[in-house]
Amino acid sequence: MVNAAVNGQSPVRMILDTGATETILTWGAAVRLGLVHINAGGVSAPTMLRTIGVGSAMLTNFSVIFMDPLQALTLRLDKGVDYQGLIGYTFLRNFITTINYRRNRIRIESYPVSMDMRLPARQSAALPGFNIPLQLCDRLLYAQGTVNGQGPITFLIDTGSAEVLLLPRVAEKLRLSNIQSGNEPNVRWTRLNSVALGNAVLSNVTTVIYELNRDNSQSPPYDGILGQPFLSRFLVTIDYRGKRLGLKPFDYSVFQENMAE
Repeated sequence: MVNAAVNGQSPVRMILDTGATETILTWGAAVRLGLVHINAGGVSAPTMLRTIGVGSAMLTNFSVIFMDPLQALTLRLDKGVDYQGLIGYTFLRNFITTINYRRNRIRIESYPVSMDMRLPARQSAALPGFNIPLQLCDRLLYAQGTVNGQGPITFLIDTGSAEVLLLPRVAEKLRLSNIQSGNEPNVRWTRLNSVALGNAVLSNVTTVIYELNRDNSQSPPYDGILGQPFLSRFLVTIDYRGKRLGLKPFDYSVFQENMAE
């Protein structure tokens, strides 16, 4: 969760969400900020903001849409989190973002002015920790990994997700057994021995098995989602232009020095 300044007004509480293809304000936030007079419901046409910023990361003449995202509704209702929007691809693509889950801190840094957007990742500086190649398709980030040492498994990297998730067809292929059923139909839970992206490995991972409805049939097929339970065990650095993910385990002593600024 981050505080974003919109048109220089009081901060708006937003979810930093690599699983969001747009940057979104809820209708309630749009009314409070004076961007609309009433909650029209549904999805608005793109609306231009004068400015939007997270800390010192600022963009001008920035397009957002107004809606109440269904994927975040359970967070708002069940866990009492009054989020007012999503910081998605359209904002994040302009910066290198580092998330420190342990300290509840986020660093958003501009790309060097001279950095060519076509510059291959191998020619740019290494990210902290293990560097994982990413595929950027339809504004979403994907990485290849393994589950219980088997793969490749294609994961959607989703900082807005509160779960690690596998699709049922993948669970069947891996012969995963249930540890319990969920409260919703067709929701099951299992425990994985390991989930890995390259050398970044997490053991004993509780995972939901569920069939997702995909909005965009043109997206490449993916096998699951890596959300907060996996990502929060690492210092996470996301580089859209270099198509790389940095995962640095928290037991690296250098980590605290780098993020204590």
